[in-house]
Amino acid sequence: MKQNYRLILLLCCCHFIIQAQSKKKIDFSDFSQKGMKTKIFLTNPKPFSILGQKNESYGMYGFYQSYQELSISDKLNRFNNSDYIKSQMKLETTSETIKIGLIHTEFETISKEAFENGKIKIENNKAKRLSSDYVFSKYSNTIIAPLTSRKKGLQTTFILDDKMFVNSTSNNIKNISINFDDNKGYVISEINKPISVNYNTEGTKNISFKIELENGETIIRKSTLQVSYSNEDTARLFRRSPSLITSTRNPDLAIYGATDQSPGKCEYEVFLSPDGVLDKPIFIVDGFDPSDSRNITAVYNLLTYTDAEGITQNLGDRIRNQEGFDVVVVNFPTYINALNNTIDGGADFIERNALSLVTVIELINNQKTGNEQNVVIGPSMGGLISRYALRFMELNSLNHQTRLWISFDSPHYGANVPIGLQHLFNYFAYGYGDVDAVKPLVEGMLRSPAAKQMLVDHFDAHTTSIVGVDDPRVPTTGLPLLPTGAQNFRNNFQNRMNTMGFPVNTRNISMINGSGLSAKFKDINNNDVNPGFDLINSNINTGTVFGLNTRAQTFCEYMPNANVQEQIVNVSIQAQIFFWVTQDTFIATAKQSSNTNGVDSSPGGLFDIFALANSLGGDPILTNFLNSMRCGYFSFIPAVSSMGLNIGGNINNNQPNYYFNINLGAADTPWDGVNTTTTNTTPFKNWYMPPTNEGHVKLTQGNVDFAWCEIVKPDFDFNTVSSNSTSTCTGNNANFTFDYNNIHGCLPTPTTFTATGNPTGSSVTFTPNSISANGTVNMSVSNIAPGTYTINVTPVGFPTKVIPVTVTIYPPNPNLNSATQYSLNNNGFTTANSATVPQGSNLELQIPSNLYSGTIEWFDPTGASRGSSNPTILNIQDNSIEEGTWQAQVTFTNDCSRMMIPSNIPFTVVVEPSLSTNQFQQLELSIYPNPSKDFITIKSPTTLSQIRTKIIDLRGRVIQDKEIKNVNSDQIHLEISILSEGAYILQIETEGSKITKRIIKE
Repeated sequence: MKQNYRLILLLCCCHFIIQAQSKKKIDFSDFSQKGMKTKIFLTNPKPFSILGQKNESYGMYGFYQSYQELSISDKLNRFNNSDYIKSQMKLETTSETIKIGLIHTEFETISKEAFENGKIKIENNKAKRLSSDYVFSKYSNTIIAPLTSRKKGLQTTFILDDKMFVNSTSNNIKNISINFDDNKGYVISEINKPISVNYNTEGTKNISFKIELENGETIIRKSTLQVSYSNEDTARLFRRSPSLITSTRNPDLAIYGATDQSPGKCEYEVFLSPDGVLDKPIFIVDGFDPSDSRNITAVYNLLTYTDAEGITQNLGDRIRNQEGFDVVVVNFPTYINALNNTIDGGADFIERNALSLVTVIELINNQKTGNEQNVVIGPSMGGLISRYALRFMELNSLNHQTRLWISFDSPHYGANVPIGLQHLFNYFAYGYGDVDAVKPLVEGMLRSPAAKQMLVDHFDAHTTSIVGVDDPRVPTTGLPLLPTGAQNFRNNFQNRMNTMGFPVNTRNISMINGSGLSAKFKDINNNDVNPGFDLINSNINTGTVFGLNTRAQTFCEYMPNANVQEQIVNVSIQAQIFFWVTQDTFIATAKQSSNTNGVDSSPGGLFDIFALANSLGGDPILTNFLNSMRCGYFSFIPAVSSMGLNIGGNINNNQPNYYFNINLGAADTPWDGVNTTTTNTTPFKNWYMPPTNEGHVKLTQGNVDFAWCEIVKPDFDFNTVSSNSTSTCTGNNANFTFDYNNIHGCLPTPTTFTATGNPTGSSVTFTPNSISANGTVNMSVSNIAPGTYTINVTPVGFPTKVIPVTVTIYPPNPNLNSATQYSLNNNGFTTANSATVPQGSNLELQIPSNLYSGTIEWFDPTGASRGSSNPTILNIQDNSIEEGTWQAQVTFTNDCSRMMIPSNIPFTVVVEPSLSTNQFQQLELSIYPNPSKDFITIKSPTTLSQIRTKIIDLRGRVIQDKEIKNVNSDQIHLEISILSEGAYILQIETEGSKITKRIIKE
């Protein structure tokens, strides 16, 4: 009896598998429902039905699934709007109105006890009731949820729609209050009465429902809604201006069998640099994004990264603020086209999106100021879209005005989702489980046009028809076993891209997230992930279905090594009826091609599996399924694909070697003016490949630095610190200091400097020899002959930054101590430091101008200036102001010996008075020795009675003044040992007469 009960439960609750395995459903058509307390006898619930689970939170998929199950069993036909509800369900909506559905229900199923007590039996697959006793189990539940998961736009109107409001109980609902998480608390909701809600910010909104029944019971239910800014919100709140445009060209999609070849639409927004002028555009083209989960703001935020110091930065903000570039974000939204078809732009045909991008490029080129060429960055599928767009423009003579195209982890030779996971998702969506929450993953993502174009292995290519099953979505696997792309999509798309090639009028570079060193990625236990890795090998809890614990005994592995055939999926759905009983089994087998190991574990940009559940509304079954995985990643964009490596193999069964040892040699250095020939294995001139595998399109300090070096032309400020000219004396070095700062971009090599124009025989040195960071550079020029020279200092490779500097080398200043000259009565000049001239003579003083470089000023013995010209003394008289020591003050124009201090050069003028012959004879004195070191002797031919002597230096100062009376001798001795070496004037006065002699102290 117990075994029969197990069977009836299995066959009641698990209707789908009966079709797949040709089993018959239990026939309840003649089963007496007498005594039922409700009008709903539930005989066909889904295997993972939530009706019997009184959860607190529900989403639109749980609501729809429950509504369907009840509609099959309700005798009163109250659940008759399944198609209407399905039409109102939107994973994301831009509509202002969101419908809310509510089910308050009671229903019954067969009682376990009644079956075990023999009150029910199964004969010939028909259920029979053998007792008039109550043979049912009664359940109740209340499910309420909005019919969308994501809303674009802060302004939202909610309506509790009567077409999806069902109360199948006798207990009436008194009030329904809803807290929309808008800081206004609970508000009363009435059927079909709109409730306007204005959110202030985007984000997850936690909606709470309070259902008050007439019997006094209060039921609380919850749901969530993801709200994002609409373009109108962005314009209103942030004064930004997103624009939606329609392509001016229709795509050619006939090769895919597509009938709708309408032009595409895209939206774009320009984020200007601080100068407010659109003159240096960088296009950021969004990638694969089903249902447009990323708006323009979210795409811009993808440029965020963490720098080497752990600080959050945004590449877009930095390059706008620091380098004056303008960022143009291009997004592909969901829209309704001219044929009234809804197009999911984020997963649409690559060609249609590419032609929309062409229109944006043309618009921006017409709007921008100046001649700056564009930069186009294509992350993920955006790399394929931008590649097609640029090449299309070249082939059709359209000037894209683009100098640089950056492919960022883009699948040029295909993308990958493990075929085992594809089979599993499809099985849970359309197989035994029939989980509605998984269906968007299959239909909106895996079966989208873009996914079919890109995936190197697609589950639809491995289906085999089953008798009695017409739905192509039924999860079956069959031939071919080898990896195969989607029919009419993958091969046709890759052939088209291969034929078009890559843009040829741009510099093409690649940034990838796959390891360039063939590194492996790790599982959750930090072990290497290898081909054939067991991704799942566990029992996954799938909930309680009307008192029965259920689970999915699941095995899933990554594709194996080359030429190996293995079972990659094995799922057994089980229910615990005293012990675990298998209700359904799904198996998939695959074989890896002979020239490469399986792609799932190959080096590549990694897909984050654990993040997938959040994007699908947090379905508990799917969450449990994903959380059972032993690795959170798979190779999404293989490194050989993102590098566009031409290494053999084709896009179908004979796959390229995904484990190819990438060794491309030296790449072409940007901006160095030298076009380095690179390998023909890749179409890219330069590339960034990290040592380890990274998350797909993850920005890091490494790839940001790489992109920066390519985008920003190397430049710097180079100026002299002070003057551009200097002067110095022979034998000294001429020195200049230069500021080297405000560096832009990345210099190909450290900057060195050259100097031209310096004279032959001189040498120039720079300290430091080279520089690559902000700092100063010193230049020293040595061994320079006297003269003036212009030296051009040039940073190597930057001829426009030449700085001319002027160097003047002065000869040494002369020693002018013996340079004074005088002319007596215009009879030519005599060089001397003093002159004794007869009274009444004409005397002219000078220092030859060719002996000095500077200015001269003469001062007479009184200190009065006599100007800069040569002083001339006419009719000089004894004891006049002209008699004494003159000063020639020379100020040199250079600092070559005298520290720029004026040089005072004395010249002593002594006037001999007019003497009688007797007086003159009497004064015929002899002075010896001269020069002398200690003493000099003054000898007279006659006896001297008295004598007065004065020793005067050349500045006119009296050094010694001695008067001797009662000499009574013909000679006297003067001690001069205390004098300093040099020339002096000796004045001798005797008996009313005076004579002046020049003496030299040794």
